[in-house]
Amino acid sequence: MTSDYVTTAKLLEQQVKQIRERTLKGENINLPDLYMKYFFLAQVYMRKLNKPDEALSKYLEANELRKTSKEMSKFPSLEFLYVGEIYERKNNFSKAIEYYRNLLKEFASLWEKESDTVSIIMAED
Repeated sequence: MTSDYVTTAKLLEQQVKQIRERTLKGENINLPDLYMKYFFLAQVYMRKLNKPDEALSKYLEANELRKTSKEMSKFPSLEFLYVGEIYERKNNFSKAIEYYRNLLKEFASLWEKESDTVSIIMAED
């Protein structure tokens, strides 16, 4: 069963590499698709292969990618939840708390933006 996940991780790594190579050639890519590949790869490393350091690296890469997309940056960095969990497993509680707080700040910011949008719409009516 583990070999299936090892194969899955290798295939995802290859797909990520191919997409990254296309960006170097100046081709347009589907950023949300690449983000999801990083995210899924991190999940495989964390949950199925018990490789938290690899998972951490992929979550952080996914986050960097998410920040480059206006579309994706509208959503919270859910990868912070998993990054915090990895640090918690490593008994690095201060780092875990840092990531959990960052996620909560993003939720609060999004909530404020949503409230402002609703207020504007209500005021226009």
